[in-house]
Amino acid sequence: MKLAKTLAIVVCAGVLSAGALGSAHRAYAQDAEEGAWGTAATANPDESSSPEAKAPPLSIEGCWEGSVNDKADGTGTLFLSFIQSSNGKKLVSSSSFDFEWPDQAFAHGPMKGTVTSKGFKFKGNAGKGCPVSGSGKGDESGMTGTAKFGGECARFFKNVTFSITPGCI
Repeated sequence: MKLAKTLAIVVCAGVLSAGALGSAHRAYAQDAEEGAWGTAATANPDESSSPEAKAPPLSIEGCWEGSVNDKADGTGTLFLSFIQSSNGKKLVSSSSFDFEWPDQAFAHGPMKGTVTSKGFKFKGNAGKGCPVSGSGKGDESGMTGTAKFGGECARFFKNVTFSITPGCI
């Protein structure tokens, strides 16, 4: 009986001392035998993700039209045909651009790109030696952006800006 009483006291004392010392410390990756690291902020990756990363991409599929302005050619018209991938994050190669100016200057061709919750980025080619890239920011009702031409086209199309809305006439 005396042994059982002593054993009960030791067990209770152990439980009480564990509670008095606080909860067990959190195990971090750096405690592993091999090199690694971690912090409280990285313990739950979902908590440290930005809201933009969680936001779905804009739904911009279809034809968009608007004005385009070029330093040399002035104001013209831009048509963008957006074809989005099934998850909406990519512009597939059947997407296209068509820049047109009243002086008969133009550039058109296929493009690919990405779509985020804030806008889009694209790269395309208006023929041999005429790469074009650009981006637009805004929402599903309208966007503004810039396009940069390279190669031979860079001699003719400079400081290109645009403003577009969904729907083409």
